[in-house]
Order: sequence, then structure tokens, then C-alpha cells
Amino acid sequence: MKKTILALTLALSLQGLAAASAADNDYIMCPGDQLQVVVYGHEDLSSPPNSNTTPYTVRPDGKVTFPLIGDIDVTGKTVTEFTRQLEASLAEYLVRPQVSVNILKLGTTRVYVLGEVKKPGLYELEKSHRVLEMPWAKRKALQKKPPKRKSF
Repeated sequence: MKKTILALTLALSLQGLAAASAADNDYIMCPGDQLQVVVYGHEDLSSPPNSNTTPYTVRPDGKVTFPLIGDIDVTGKTVTEFTRQLEASLAEYLVRPQVSVNILKLGTTRVYVLGEVKKPGLYELEKSHRVLEMPWAKRKALQKKPPKRKSF
């Protein structure tokens, strides 16, 4: 009986951990993200179909401007949370709006490489990359410059 209760408790706790880790893996929006927003039945509010350009880009202050609603703060929100907030805000103007939000292009982070490296300067880092995974790091741009003269 004790083993059954222990096994059941363990199974429930592992299930809770799996759900929590799945929630942790949701993409959190950041400045520079380009969004495709579709409001079903309202093409005037939606992004242009079959287009790589979009009027909905997360600004550096973390906000997106949307018709009828104005500015929406997306700082620290997942795509699902933003979709729900957009649906709730549009519900004041539309009857049961259905909204779909997709990310067309991830935002970038600017990285300044300074010091004794082969190619110092500004590099843009996509959100899904780390500094040492970037192509310029693989080209050994971060290696030290050879000394100009030897000193003893």
C-alpha cells in the first residue's frame, strides 16, 4: 500500500514538472520581432497575406501598435499571452474575435566586440544564438591579434 501511494505521488510530481518545463520553453517576445497577425474575417486588421513584410514589429520599447487598440506592451510575454491579450482588447470592438499570431523573424541583440581581437566592432546576434556560436566566432574573429613586437 505504501509503495502504491509513493509511486502515485512520484508520478503526479513528475507530471507537474513536465508541464512546468513545457511552459518554460515558450518563446518570449523581444524587440525587433516581426509578427504576422491574422484576425479572421477582418483582413483590414491582419498582416498582408503572402508577404514577408509586416506592419507589426516589436519596437525597442517593447510595444506593438495595433489598429483600434493602440500600443500593447509585449515585454516578457509569450506569443500565446500576447494572442489572448489581443483577443480580449479586440472583443471591445468585434464579436468573438479569433486571432492568430506568428513570428516571421526573430529580433536581434547587438553585441560589441572590443579589445585584442581580429575584427572588433558591432555584430547582431539572433535571439536563438550564443556569442560563441556565431559565424564570426567560428572564423576565429575572437582570437587575439599577434603582438606587434616582442618584449622581454
